[in-house]
Amino acid sequence: MTRACEPEECDRRAAALKRHRKFADDLRNEPLAFWDLRQVEGISCVCCDTQVSHVSAYPFASSERFARQIIVWCEKCGFGMVPETSFPLEDYYREEYALQNRGDRELDPEVYFERMDSGNPPRNLARYIGRARHQIGRIREFVPDIGAMLDVGAGPGYALRAAEAKKKFALEHDEYSKKFLDHIGATTVGWESASNHRYDVVLLSHSLEHFQYSDVRERLRMLMGTLNPGGVLYVEVPPGGLGWKHYSYKHEPHTLFFTPQALGELAGKLDGEILLCGPTIKTFDKIGDLEFPIYEGGEPPHFNDPRGRLTLIVRKPN
Repeated sequence: MTRACEPEECDRRAAALKRHRKFADDLRNEPLAFWDLRQVEGISCVCCDTQVSHVSAYPFASSERFARQIIVWCEKCGFGMVPETSFPLEDYYREEYALQNRGDRELDPEVYFERMDSGNPPRNLARYIGRARHQIGRIREFVPDIGAMLDVGAGPGYALRAAEAKKKFALEHDEYSKKFLDHIGATTVGWESASNHRYDVVLLSHSLEHFQYSDVRERLRMLMGTLNPGGVLYVEVPPGGLGWKHYSYKHEPHTLFFTPQALGELAGKLDGEILLCGPTIKTFDKIGDLEFPIYEGGEPPHFNDPRGRLTLIVRKPN
C-alpha cells in the first residue's frame, strides 16, 4: 500500500510538477536547432588545436534556448565548447541573462550597494563580494596601485568597486547592470571601443566561459594588447571538464567548459608571462567519477585536481 505524502511534501511536488510542465511547454515552443555535421567535424579545439572527438547534449537547467544546444569535446585537453549558438548570444546577455540568473537588478543602486556594504549582506551578494575581494587581493600582489582597470563581464561592478581603481572601465552587455556601473563612475565600453584605452588590469571573472568559441583567441589577444607594460590579465573560470568528471553544479548558460590543462594550453597562446595557471580555491566538492570518461587528466600533476576555480594570471612584459 502506497503511503500518502505529507501536505508540505505534496505541495512541494505539485509546485515542482507545475514548473516542469511550464518548462516543457516553453521547450516545445522553441524550434529545434540544427548544426551542419560536416562543419562540426572540422572544428578544432580552441585551446590545443586538436580536432574535436565527441559530442554531448547540453547540461541545461532552466532555459529552453540552451536546452537545444550541443557541446563538442576535445579528448586531448578535456575542453568543451558549444558550436556557434543557434540564437544571438550577445542579445541573450543583453536582454535575458540578468532576469533569468540574477533577479536582483531591479533595486536602486544606492540601496543595492548599501546592502553590499552592510555587515550581513544577502547570501548571493556575499558570494560575489567575497570572490571580487579575493581576486583584487591577488591582483595587488602584482599591481599594488591600480590606475586603470577593465572588467569584462563586470555585472553591477563588484570588482571595480573593490579595486578602487582610479579609472574604471566595464565591458558589460547586460542592460540591467548599466545603472549600477553609472553609479560607481565606470565608463562602459564595447569590444571595439575597449581597445581605445590602456589598462593596468584586465579582469575576466567568470565571463570567459560565456564567449562564443570562435571569439576566444582574438579577444584575449586584443585584451593583452590593451595592457600597459607590467599590467596583468586575470582570468577565472569554473571547472567544466564534464568529459572528465561529473559536476553536480549548474553549468547553464556557459558556452565553454574548461579543465586545468585546457586553460594552460590556452595560456600558452598569449604573449605574456604566465604568473599563475591552475586550480585555486577548491570549493567544488559535488564531483563524481564517470564510468566512461573521454579525458583522463593532464600534466603537470596539479592540473589533475578537478575541484578548484581555474585561475590564470598573465603579465605583459616590460
